[in-house]
Amino acid sequence: MTKTSTFRGARDTASTSSSGGARQTHDGTELACQTGMNACARSPRDGELPIADVLRRLACYWRVNPLASDTTEGILQWWLGLAPSNANLVERALAMLEAAGIVESVRTPGTQLHYRRVSADAASNERLDGIIAASGSEPHPG
Repeated sequence: MTKTSTFRGARDTASTSSSGGARQTHDGTELACQTGMNACARSPRDGELPIADVLRRLACYWRVNPLASDTTEGILQWWLGLAPSNANLVERALAMLEAAGIVESVRTPGTQLHYRRVSADAASNERLDGIIAASGSEPHPG
């Protein structure tokens, strides 16, 4: 079965380093991510990180950790392992995922804005898998 991606080319970049891996989900889907701290967070070597890679890493993190929720700063540091100078890039990726209906932002009284998955159902998993499988692309709302 072929999955259709809802992504198109992206050009923005950021710097990162370290290593990635692969993981299979309970349904047999192979994800280009690793388990443990900073899953999906690192590229194989130092270099430029395109926004499509940030999107893929966020999708992978939420696929592996469906109930995860954090602030932009927490996502930047703990999920993606990126420097604070990359905050705008991560905020753009989060906004794109939110516009696509995959992620929602939530603010409770006295707290910062947190991002979380809209749903952990099979359809949402399939959309995240499509992002993970896509390369050099950005989300299309809806």
